[in-house]
Amino acid sequence: MKKTLLFLTFASFTLLLNAQLVINEFMASNNSAFQDEYGENDDWIEIYNTSNTAISLNDYYLTDNYNIPTKFDISDIGTINAHAFLLIFADENGEQGNRHANFKLDRDGERIAIVKVIGNDTSFVDSLTFGPQLTDISYGRFPDGYTHFEFFAHPTPGVSNISDNLLGIAPPAEFSIPGSFYSGAQSVELSSELAGADIRYTLDGSEPNESSALYTAPLSGNTTFILKAKVFADNYLPSESKGYTYFIDEHFIAFDETDRLPVVSVFCDPYYLWSAEAGILHSNNLQYDWEIAAMVEMYEPDGNNVINQLAGITLFGHSTRVLAQKSFAAIARSEYGTNTFDYKLFDTRPHEQYKSFVMRNSGNDWSLTYFRDDLC
Repeated sequence: MKKTLLFLTFASFTLLLNAQLVINEFMASNNSAFQDEYGENDDWIEIYNTSNTAISLNDYYLTDNYNIPTKFDISDIGTINAHAFLLIFADENGEQGNRHANFKLDRDGERIAIVKVIGNDTSFVDSLTFGPQLTDISYGRFPDGYTHFEFFAHPTPGVSNISDNLLGIAPPAEFSIPGSFYSGAQSVELSSELAGADIRYTLDGSEPNESSALYTAPLSGNTTFILKAKVFADNYLPSESKGYTYFIDEHFIAFDETDRLPVVSVFCDPYYLWSAEAGILHSNNLQYDWEIAAMVEMYEPDGNNVINQLAGITLFGHSTRVLAQKSFAAIARSEYGTNTFDYKLFDTRPHEQYKSFVMRNSGNDWSLTYFRDDLC
């Protein structure tokens, strides 16, 4: 009997997009990687023409809101040549020119699209949904115009992308117990979902790096301590840092929850607090409005950790800076990870998001009654 054989061949390959204009690379958190013509570190989007001919940008738009497809008009830029790149700065500052969009990118992730509108006909030429991004790390296609995406440790705005062979961002370290109020010594185990990954940690508030202590066994403490960890793995960008404060046998634990106040914990590299060169608390520097990166946490009276994020801190007030206890402002910015504190800080107010808040030393009432502000 005659048999018919079917041979199936499987191959791994990357397809070139059919769209002629594509979002080729972008950066949603630009701290020091690239500057615009005004010397500003804006978010940016790179558009690439995959075709062999120049394309007129008439009727083309860029948007980060699919409900508003015509959000930013790029038609007056003119044309984009064959296999050429167009760089758009997402800085909400149209006064700086027609390559400065009226929106910014969200480091936590969002959707962006190139849209063409002719009359009542709206077509999404290319669209992209992206997740959380790292500061000064871009994300885009490799090779240019293809369907494969990866992160780039060496961003290339306006020129061809160069692969770093990165598989993504390492997931943050997992802690066996969260920060909270505890009685007695506590032991914390760290783990990673990536096999073979290294977990590096610090106990002084500084940022873990590849030279920091390598986690090999549970970490224990019988007095209050902070623990900050970061994951490093081959072919992955380092994870976001993650850290907690473990309050051990502190005096407020003896009080009933109804008699406690919320607790805010702030920790960072001691160099940026105490050193003469850069420390915001050093007597030589009290007059400067320096802002430094720090982990900002908030614990409710029951010990629940309701805020835990990297943010900026700066001294607050003027003449009261010379007092032994300082006032601080905590400021959420996208370059630190997120631009809001997503928590209802005050029960008597409706707001559930804040850009900043102040930890005040009671001003001129310091060391006296401490409650004249609240009384007034």
